Amino acid sequence: MQARTLEHVRAFDYRPSRRSGRYQTQHISLLGVRGQMSVTGKQTQSSKRRGFTLVELVVVVLIVGIMAAVAAPRMFNTADNARDSSTRQSLTVVRDAIQMYFAQNEEYPPAATLATALEPYLNGPFPTCQTGNVSAAVRAAASEVALAPDGNDGWAYHEASGRFVVNHADGSDW
Repeated sequence: MQARTLEHVRAFDYRPSRRSGRYQTQHISLLGVRGQMSVTGKQTQSSKRRGFTLVELVVVVLIVGIMAAVAAPRMFNTADNARDSSTRQSLTVVRDAIQMYFAQNEEYPPAATLATALEPYLNGPFPTCQTGNVSAAVRAAASEVALAPDGNDGWAYHEASGRFVVNHADGSDW
């Protein structure tokens, strides 16, 4: 077994005195210890390693994960809400165009040519339904009862009453 040897190191510390403000030399004796030492022989705070422990990092990662789990569904649901809002706005625009057509012609536009009949009253192309059946196609309903969701068309229209609805269960009550 090898014997350990301790080095005796002499260091001089130049610090200003509290009373006079002049620098005074103090002799500090260090025995085989690495790092900055104070007069009492204990390591000072500045010589300790600075960083985060594994436990602290795991806690931070868990907190960020929980926050992401809470925020993600709200963020993904925003896209669905935007599609619903777009469809509701399109529905309002087309219904207003149908009423303007009725005011000028004293009859509702024909179901077969609804998109072309409403062109003068719409600013741009006929809107596409963004909820349910994503399509700009219009299904002509034979009666008001037949306005219930059916088929793959985006919209449903009853010519006799002028009712215009979304042709899908998600927006049939709008």
